[in-house]
Amino acid sequence: MEDKRTLYAFLLIGLILLLIPYYYEWVGLGPQPIPEQREEVTPTPTEEVTSAPALAAEPRAQDPPETAGRQPLPSPVPTATPEA
Repeated sequence: MEDKRTLYAFLLIGLILLLIPYYYEWVGLGPQPIPEQREEVTPTPTEEVTSAPALAAEPRAQDPPETAGRQPLPSPVPTATPEA
């Protein structure tokens, strides 16, 4: 009797471990699908090239990517004012 319960317990645990990924997918906790990468198409000489929208989407060259669009923090040290 004890061996049957142990066998059933191991089978149940194995079944649970096998079905957890399907459960996560069903609930919506699974990994998010990766969007497909578009291949870059080089324009032929007969095609008209418009690069203005592409340049507008890129960050400015002087700003590093991690600080692009951020405002600088105010200086914690007060500046000294000359007294007259």
